[in-house]
Amino acid sequence: MPDISVLIDCGDCQVRPTVPELIHKGYAAAAAKAGVQIESDKTMMLTIKDYTERGLAVRSVTIVASFFIPPIALVAKDEIKADALVNGKQVPLEYHYRIPFFGIESVAQKLGELSFHAVAK
Repeated sequence: MPDISVLIDCGDCQVRPTVPELIHKGYAAAAAKAGVQIESDKTMMLTIKDYTERGLAVRSVTIVASFFIPPIALVAKDEIKADALVNGKQVPLEYHYRIPFFGIESVAQKLGELSFHAVAK
């Protein structure tokens, strides 16, 4: 199984510096769970194309508002959209959370898992 390399190509978006490493951790965790070794001499490219992260203020407001108007918690979301280059073919991948208790960290790790499954197919 190839290792994963994460590139950022989403214009002027501000991707949190820990996101590429969290994607890599999710990828490695999925490989370990499947009992597959990652080969460091091969890499699969994942390019972040779109990135949306709720700020602390938005997250706080949606958490508080969700107690009074539950659907309001689902208005904003943390989301990453990316393209994986798998065997010379571009595969679009995306993941998001609308639940305000999960943040971009969870999204990044889940996207890493999805990347592994895209390569494993």
